[in-house]
Amino acid sequence: MQLRRFAQCMQLEKLDLQNEFDICREKYETDVEKLVEKIRSQEILLASVRTSASNSSKEVERLTAENSALADRAQVLEGEVRSVNATNEEMKIEIKTVHDLQKRVEHLTSRCQELEDECDSLRTTRSMQNNERTVQRGVLKLE
Repeated sequence: MQLRRFAQCMQLEKLDLQNEFDICREKYETDVEKLVEKIRSQEILLASVRTSASNSSKEVERLTAENSALADRAQVLEGEVRSVNATNEEMKIEIKTVHDLQKRVEHLTSRCQELEDECDSLRTTRSMQNNERTVQRGVLKLE
C-alpha cells in the first residue's frame, strides 16, 4: 500500500512537473515568438536605416558636388568683382581727367573770348585810328 501511495505521489508529482513544464514551455514559446517578432521588426528597421543612410550618402554626395560647383562659381564671381572694381577705379580716374579737361576747356574758352574781345577792341581802335588818319589826310589835302 505504501508503494502504491508512493506511486500515486510520484504520479501526482509527475503530473505537477508535466504541468509546470507545459506552462514553462508555453511561456518560452510565447517569449520566443515575441523575440522573433522583435527581431523581424528590428530587421525591417535596420533595412529602413540602411536605405536612409544610402539616400543620405547620395544626398551628401549631391550636396558636396553642388557646393563644389557653387564654390567654383563664387571664385569666378570674386574675380569678376575684382575686375569690375579695378575698372571702376580706372573709370574714376578717367572721369576726373575728363572733368579736369572740361575745366581746362572752359578756362581756355573763356580766355579765347577775352582775347577775341581784346582783338575786337584793338581792331576797333585801329580802325578808328585809320579813320582819323584818313580824315587828317583829307583835311591836309583840302588845306
